[in-house]
Amino acid sequence: MGTRIDGRWLVEMDSALKVLNGVDLQWRAYASRMTSSALLLEMVTAEVAALHVEFQQWMCGEPGSLDRVDQVLADDFHFVGPQGIAIVRADLLSGLHAARGGRLVSIRTQNVAVVWQRGPIVGASYEEWQQTSEQTTARISSVVFEVADALPGGLRWLSVHETFLPGKGESSAG
Repeated sequence: MGTRIDGRWLVEMDSALKVLNGVDLQWRAYASRMTSSALLLEMVTAEVAALHVEFQQWMCGEPGSLDRVDQVLADDFHFVGPQGIAIVRADLLSGLHAARGGRLVSIRTQNVAVVWQRGPIVGASYEEWQQTSEQTTARISSVVFEVADALPGGLRWLSVHETFLPGKGESSAG
């Protein structure tokens, strides 16, 4: 392309560069969000797994403590179990302390997803599968986190609501 005397080519080129720069800026913003989303999913997946490993170890009577659980649950943490019973943090911790070594259980989590994020508040979901010698149960859980860099996994648990998956409740064998 040559230079046009009336300057029209320069104006068109300038417009094309602005469009390309705009696309580049949009791509960079998208890539940044994707990186951020991928990192957030990684954080949520690790946090969900870590807490459930601690629950499993505790219930099986393995060495350890509930210090991390105590640390990452918000003071006003709210839990609704798969039977629809709501309890507060203090009652959950009390129940966990009483359950120490009382149940040989294998717990695994899977299908973790970040559903939404509004600033430091994150909504996520995951499946939790528990297996004992008698039965296997499975539930889907919705969780609300707050990003909290000072905590071990960078997330504070604000609320959890569990629902048994069809045919995988406590009264269902297998």
